[in-house]
Amino acid sequence: MVRKGGSKTKGGLYWKRGEWEIVTVEKKIGMLPGTEDVGYIRIPGILFAPLALILGLAFYLFLPLLGFAMLLSVIVKKIWGWFAPAALQPRIEERRVELGPARHTSRAAHTRIDGGVS
Repeated sequence: MVRKGGSKTKGGLYWKRGEWEIVTVEKKIGMLPGTEDVGYIRIPGILFAPLALILGLAFYLFLPLLGFAMLLSVIVKKIWGWFAPAALQPRIEERRVELGPARHTSRAAHTRIDGGVS
């Protein structure tokens, strides 16, 4: 059941929808913070401990794997740059930027001697 911010409710743990925030209501009956736009879902105490353990384990496992994946990606790109066939690498001519003739866009460049603008 979703409860709105600013409403009276029983004490306990409440999850703020839309944001990963857990709010505690410490007294037997208390007020949820925020306006009526904010929704809260009550988390039973029995579910909070296993949920915290699962989320902590996921964070503990995912963070090192992410670091190893990023390191492996950098190493593979470096090795690919050394051994890639020349046909797959861009030619020097393609890397150069061709600049066209310079254009004068200022008004002073188009002013005639008689004071008019060309």
